[in-house]
Amino acid sequence: MLPAKSKSQQRLMAMAKHSPSKIKKKNRGVLKMTDKQLSEYAKTKTKDLPKKVSSKRKKKR
Repeated sequence: MLPAKSKSQQRLMAMAKHSPSKIKKKNRGVLKMTDKQLSEYAKTKTKDLPKKVSSKRKKKR
């Protein structure tokens, strides 16, 4: 099972599964995932998840 790392990731996967037309351009990569993968991320319980996880990438100046 692929658990979501944050509430926002769980919400994005649920949105990609149920209303893919509402996904913004920068997140279109999730639409390449299978329906089963999206379901596994979307059904993650959100009780103990953080609201958002910061990116590990460093910003270029």
